[in-house]
Amino acid sequence: FMCPSFETKVYTNNSNACYSYGVCRDLTRSVTSETSQPAQNLSRGLVSKPSRTWFIGDSVGLGWWSKIHQCYMISWNNGTYFNSHFRHDGRAGFWFLDGHVSSIPMVNANDKNVLFPHFQKVYDVTDTAYVF
Repeated sequence: FMCPSFETKVYTNNSNACYSYGVCRDLTRSVTSETSQPAQNLSRGLVSKPSRTWFIGDSVGLGWWSKIHQCYMISWNNGTYFNSHFRHDGRAGFWFLDGHVSSIPMVNANDKNVLFPHFQKVYDVTDTAYVF
């Protein structure tokens, strides 16, 4: 589960990660608030625009130990975990629920008309954080 262009990094804290694509953890809640909802199954009725709703994408995390690491989930919020990583010349790859894969530029990371859920914080290829 490794992106061929993502530099493998050796970690000494927590566990050594071995993935660079993350699964969206926010499909069952609103991207306009931090409140959580009870867990629910993903169904066709829940997703109104599958061509804009991503499920897996390029990911990176910044853990409590303050070191960038590979990450198996992505979240829309601006916390320290589970962020999208725009490592392909300012773009990130996403797999959408309608089955297509697309390379999205970082400028569209917070555009709800392009990505759902959209992002509040992302990282670029230099591991610099951008907050929208």
